[in-house]
Amino acid sequence: MTSLSAPWRAALEEAWSAYCEGSYAIGACIADTSGKVLARGRNRLGEARQVSGSSETGFITGHDLGHAEINVLLGLQVKLYPDCYGWSVYTTVEPCPQCAGAVAMSSEQHPGA
Repeated sequence: MTSLSAPWRAALEEAWSAYCEGSYAIGACIADTSGKVLARGRNRLGEARQVSGSSETGFITGHDLGHAEINVLLGLQVKLYPDCYGWSVYTTVEPCPQCAGAVAMSSEQHPGA
């Protein structure tokens, strides 16, 4: 039997956590080129509405933006350009158009980055 890679395990653990909290069982993570998990996120639609976090990371709950893929992007502590171009997003479902767009836009280099 083949074991799952660390990114897939992280995404599935997040999906289970979402399910246990009453949200859709969807999890995501971002990994670098070596497979190291850099951020984890889960669906938080079924939870009380809030935006939480610090100036470096955060997450959204109880809002239409509280998808796993959005929360994993918010969970990134740093964006190192051009390193992030080799990173991969792992998610337990095919991303919706909102999340696919957010992932695509998050890799765009911004002035001063």
